[in-house]
Amino acid sequence: MKSNSENRYGEFRELERTARHYLMHPDLTPKASSLDGWFLRLQLWHFPSFSAHRSWFIYQKRERGARGAQTLLRQTTWDYAAD
Repeated sequence: MKSNSENRYGEFRELERTARHYLMHPDLTPKASSLDGWFLRLQLWHFPSFSAHRSWFIYQKRERGARGAQTLLRQTTWDYAAD
């Protein structure tokens, strides 16, 4: 039989796994707008020990006949310290 602290530890590990998955794959985040036709150009992340974890993904889309490309920045945040 698991103690409450063991259960909380296991629950936090599952929460952490899910949060990191979405931080590294923001295109899979539920309810996020589709990224069909967008191409990943740059990804950055910052996972400090005692504050919010963030990732930034920069996407571009080039329309046929357009002179430039559209750029989209998607930031994902997990308030690690609050959990």
